[in-house]
Amino acid sequence: MIRPTLTVISSYFAFVMCASASSSLPNCGSDTITQYHECSGAFSYPSGEIYVGEWRSRKANGVGTFTYPNGDEYVGEFKDNAFNGLGTFTFSVGGEYVGEWTDNQRYGQGIFTFANGDKYIGEFKNNNFDGLGTLTYSNGDKYVGAFKNGQFNGEGTYTYSNGFEYVGEFKDGQFSGEGTLVAPQNNN
Repeated sequence: MIRPTLTVISSYFAFVMCASASSSLPNCGSDTITQYHECSGAFSYPSGEIYVGEWRSRKANGVGTFTYPNGDEYVGEFKDNAFNGLGTFTFSVGGEYVGEWTDNQRYGQGIFTFANGDKYIGEFKNNNFDGLGTLTYSNGDKYVGAFKNGQFNGEGTYTYSNGFEYVGEFKDGQFSGEGTLVAPQNNN
């Protein structure tokens, strides 16, 4: 269920990145009356952030890149100076989110890869894991199921790297309600 959506995201994201390299908008000029209206150009903010991309009505609208002073970077779609649509946010300390955004929030389908190698693929709401998803830990453990506010909530399956598996209900990240713990099969 999640995989086809993420394939569409990946394909569309590749298209967006190609489009950003060759905007059809003219370069933003130095005329302060028309500057940053229906053009493509760069703007450096006093706080050190830099936006390079498409402008409409003096706002970042279209495809662009927003770079923070610490090296964090967002590349993707903008609407009214906010991350809106598809984009990638890369953290300077490691880690990356690729997916859908609404008003600067991770919202919709996406992939979040942590600096330590953990990876979440699934639904987001208000920057949290929320909906159906898969969280794979770098130690080999894996959870597949429902999330709410960034925690396991609802039906799910937690598989440990040693082969044990819990199938059942979760609440606030903990086993809760009905569930079954299954031991690994011994192949001797």
